[in-house]
Parts: sequence; structure tokens; C-alpha cells
Amino acid sequence: MAQLQTPFYESTAWPAQQGPVRVLHMVHEKSEAGCGLHWHEAIEFYYVISGGVLLYGGRDSHWLYPGDVGVVPGFLPHRGRLFLPKSEHYILQVPPQFLSAEEDGLQRRFARGGTRALTVPQDGALMALFDHLLGEYQAARPGWQTACRGDMLRIFAHLYRVCPPVAGETPAPAGFDTVRQVLFFLSGHFNREDEVALPALCRRFGVSAPYLCRLFRQYTGLTVNGYVQEAKVSCGASLLRAGATVAEAARAAGVDDPSYFARLFRKRTGLSPGEWKKQCRERERTPLGA
Repeated sequence: MAQLQTPFYESTAWPAQQGPVRVLHMVHEKSEAGCGLHWHEAIEFYYVISGGVLLYGGRDSHWLYPGDVGVVPGFLPHRGRLFLPKSEHYILQVPPQFLSAEEDGLQRRFARGGTRALTVPQDGALMALFDHLLGEYQAARPGWQTACRGDMLRIFAHLYRVCPPVAGETPAPAGFDTVRQVLFFLSGHFNREDEVALPALCRRFGVSAPYLCRLFRQYTGLTVNGYVQEAKVSCGASLLRAGATVAEAARAAGVDDPSYFARLFRKRTGLSPGEWKKQCRERERTPLGA
């Protein structure tokens, strides 16, 4: 059987030499489903160059097209759900401590959770800032880290002005540590039904069920059960890609009935487990640029 993996929580350790931003260049030659739902402490940006990306974050999904920017606050479960053919985009990640010295409103908006991803369509000033930052990052000339830090601060300031928070969108600081602890616990125990049931979670963290449900949804945009289901599907998708059978993937994800797992998988991804495996095989066989 393929080895169990838990990709739902993504560690974003930040070496000192990394600089203020991590940049990933993504190219998708064919239309394909994206990654599994995941979360991390880093603030994440999607900057689309060509094609299109369907970004899910919190309760909503939005298409991003060339010139569009998507912003995922720290700790918000999210994923790129679908990519159009010939899609190219950059993912930029910024550690939450980047904003630690900035005004509290910026921290609450971007670094301490939010209920949804933000989308900014073709903002010329924002595009120019991202283009300049990427140029500095790629050239890596002396002083590039300082230049990138300055560009990123200007990006945050611009976003804060053009996307002001609305009531209920940015949760209050109270309860943030509790949600953070619950997220870490669920990411490591999603396949143990007796430990992730709501009554068990409330006992473990010393809170009432209504309070935990309200707080969890405020910060993640998901119910506790919805989060657990997404974690099971993310685990199963990773194992299916590695060659596991549906029964093996279901069992590792903590689901006894493979048929129920298949229904859950389709509900969350839009594909059956078999269709997912086929797509993964085709992706591996297709050389970049073919």
C-alpha cells in the first residue's frame, strides 16, 4: 500500500536566506483539476499571466484571469480548483511575521485569518507592483531582498485601500489561538472519527459546541465537519496519485466504506476516484510544453 501522506497542512518554514517572499512559477499545459484543499500560516498571492485559475478560499470560488490577483489570508483553507489550458501563474508566499510591525488592521486582514480569499481584477497599479517584485526576485541583484520587501509592503497597502474589510469578513482576534490549535489537531487526526467528532473536540479544547462551530467558521469559512471531509479527500487524492486502490485510500482516510468515500470524493473534487487517477497518469505522461 502507498504510504500515508497528510498534505492538508502545508509547512512554510522560512530560512533566513529565503528573503521576504517565496515565489513559485506554475504552468499547466492542459485543463486539469488542481491541488487538494490545504492551509498554512503564510499569506499567499496568485498572480495570473495567462489562461485561468479557479481559486477556492473559504466559502467561495472565483476565476482569476490574466492580470488578476487572488489573495489568501494566513490560515484560510484554500486550493486552486481548476486550471484552463496553457495557464501560467505565480504563487507568492509571505510569512505572517512580515506584518508583525505594521498596523493592527493589516495584520487582522491578512495574517490572522479571514473568511474568504480576495480577488482583484486587472488593477494596473497592482500588476505593476507584482511585475517589479518578480523582476527583482528573478534578477537577484544586490539589494533584491530590500527591493522585494518594499514592493510587498506597497502591495499590502494598496490592497488594504482598494479592498477595505467589511463587517464579519475579518474575525476578531479573540479565539484565534483556539482555532489555530484545532486546525493543527484536525490536520493530524482527521482519519480518527472518535477524536474529531464535535463533542470530543469540545472536551479536548474546553469550549462549547456552538462557540467552536461559530469560531471555526469565522476563521476558515468551513464547518468543522466540512474541514474534516476535505482533509479525508486530500489524503485520499494523494494516495490515489501514488498508486493506492480506492479501498486503501478510503481506509487510510478513516472511511470504512469505499463507496461512501467515492461519493465524498466526487462531491469535493467533481471527479470520481477513477477519473482522478486517470488524470494523474495523463499528467505524468505529458511532457511540459507538449
